[in-house]
Amino acid sequence: MYHGAGKRGIHDVSAIPAKEADTYTQELCNNIKDKNIEVYTVAFAITGNPDAMKLVQSCATDPAHFFNAADQTALLSAFSQIGKSIQNLRLSH
Repeated sequence: MYHGAGKRGIHDVSAIPAKEADTYTQELCNNIKDKNIEVYTVAFAITGNPDAMKLVQSCATDPAHFFNAADQTALLSAFSQIGKSIQNLRLSH
């Protein structure tokens, strides 16, 4: 959920305690999903941190929208599968 070094959006992550950052991230994910927006998540090389894994999983629209990529090959495969699944999306307003 981080964009850039130490940043998440316009917020400085280093200034936010981890628990607050997780809560903020979960609220953001819920708000996006409440608007019926599909959310894909990819956990890349998350080991030894079950809370982080749970957060990434729960942010996805459903289990089919979550990918656990342990290495580069799995990461490339995850993005390939996501790309194939969104090819048929229809944009509407």
